Amino acid sequence: CVDRLPKDQRRVIVMRFVEQRSIREIAQDLGKTEGAIKQLQWRALQNLRAQMHA
Repeated sequence: CVDRLPKDQRRVIVMRFVEQRSIREIAQDLGKTEGAIKQLQWRALQNLRAQMHA
């Protein structure tokens, strides 16, 4: 399922849940705000839920 996510969403999910990095760390590494990372994470989780129920 994760492979089907857009690149930016997939990257955030891997960094957050596989690498267990904080929102702040991810934001700094990707040059984005913490809010942007939270939004990407939320969208990615929504996409994963939708894929699992399809």
